[in-house]
Amino acid sequence: MRTTSLLTLSVIVGVCYGVGADTNFLEDGACSSIKMEALQKAYDANAKVLAIKTDLESELLEAIAISESHCGAVTASSTVLPTEELKDKKIRLHRSQIEELMKNLETGKVTVPLANNVQTGVLKSAAERNPQEAADLTIERYLDTLRQINESDALLEAWYKHINLDRSDPRVVQRERAGFWSGDSDVKLTLDCDMQARSKNRPTSVHKLRPGDIDVIGAMGDSITAGFGAGADYIFINEWFHEYRGQSWSAGGDKSYSQGHTTLPNILREFNPELTGYSEGTLKLFGNPLTSSKTQLNVAITGDVAQDMNDQAKNLVEKMRADPDINMKHDWKMVTLFIGANNLCAFCKDEEEHSAKSYIKEIQKGLDILKAEIPRLYVNLVEIFDIVPLTKMAKFELGTITCSLAHSLANVCPCTRDQDDINYKFDAKALRQRALEYQEAIHDLVNSGRYEDEDFTVVVQSFFKNTGPPLDEDGEPDMSYFAQDCFHFSTKGQNRAGIGLWNSLIQPVGRKPTTWDIEETAKCPRMEYLPTKKNSL
Repeated sequence: MRTTSLLTLSVIVGVCYGVGADTNFLEDGACSSIKMEALQKAYDANAKVLAIKTDLESELLEAIAISESHCGAVTASSTVLPTEELKDKKIRLHRSQIEELMKNLETGKVTVPLANNVQTGVLKSAAERNPQEAADLTIERYLDTLRQINESDALLEAWYKHINLDRSDPRVVQRERAGFWSGDSDVKLTLDCDMQARSKNRPTSVHKLRPGDIDVIGAMGDSITAGFGAGADYIFINEWFHEYRGQSWSAGGDKSYSQGHTTLPNILREFNPELTGYSEGTLKLFGNPLTSSKTQLNVAITGDVAQDMNDQAKNLVEKMRADPDINMKHDWKMVTLFIGANNLCAFCKDEEEHSAKSYIKEIQKGLDILKAEIPRLYVNLVEIFDIVPLTKMAKFELGTITCSLAHSLANVCPCTRDQDDINYKFDAKALRQRALEYQEAIHDLVNSGRYEDEDFTVVVQSFFKNTGPPLDEDGEPDMSYFAQDCFHFSTKGQNRAGIGLWNSLIQPVGRKPTTWDIEETAKCPRMEYLPTKKNSL
């Protein structure tokens, strides 16, 4: 079917560009009838393609524009559809595609990865008890979302505008303004620091590490660290479910710092080009983060909570030991651990499981494994942010259809909204208090001295502590920093978070920033060594 459709597209482009024919052919009216016949076949074929949006459809719409441009306007009485009718036909096409997807989901021809729904934290325990039951719930939620789009003319038209990147959509305009920090600029960044980047002799103490002494980089966490949806232009289609691991703020190594990809690994590579362990590329829909070579030492799993840090730590140890390029005994390593968003998103479902006591107990388990199994390790333990401000972005007028669907229909982060099934009414104060308790628990654990050693340390990075969503010139959340679900970071958000982490990392313990300054660029270290509690005194 795809081959036939592409063939009809080649007919459109070939005829309307005059390929294989003289230019008079464009003026004799033949183009109109041939174009319409080809378009009709392409539409009919494309309606059967199993996807809400496909590369084929992009080619088709481009071919329509080319044919209209070269063939000229035609009258309503001709065989070519008038503009409004053409628009209606496109919308009907999307409806038929949604119906086809729903049909295949219901019959089991297509499945939705369990992790895509577990990322809300709601089905975590269900998945552990009965994976099939959790998978069925995942599909049912996805189907419910598609039904609501399909049954509403308003939603369907908004959806149509969204997947065609309608210029009236404020998200489109903001994403285009993202510019340099999305890595889409020709401007080159430099980080020229007047300092000794790497020690002449490999240090034996974690308290005398220079940035260039870090040989290996890794990360633990959830979908934010996995880069979920960071580079997606659309929601509820395949690319939204991709993990853009190479763009991860704490573990991604796509492109370079000079090209505007200001992740922590790319900044560290300015001091040590031989750094290894960073994740690269995109883990596409149905990809397995546990086995994919793209993940490298970024062992974050979409949907994971603090209770999973034990398993992630074990996985990280195994990966390091299996890597022939890593000398476990001599290489200095840096791991960033950031977890808790899914715990906060699910606390209303099980307050005891997601209490601060349980949260920090599980993080401690993971850190204990790292300390016991990985010598020469510097750990960044990043405080969780307050997720309450994210609720504002669910408003339809701010993020258009994407935020509204992701938050209300797909139930992203359910505890930020009323949940009728458990008789829960959203309580911003309680949710904010839980985040504060998580932050305090992190400091208490690290300040206990449990992880102070000569070849191991844990340093709290606090730049998310009092951080809210970046605002635009109108004082509204700047959606260009967020992925299409208005929860995860976009490429721009990932890059800016990378700078935030670095600028926190190089500040002495006790003087760490507690906010994320989005206007900052990466700074040069003022201390000779990477700050620890001991060398910051």
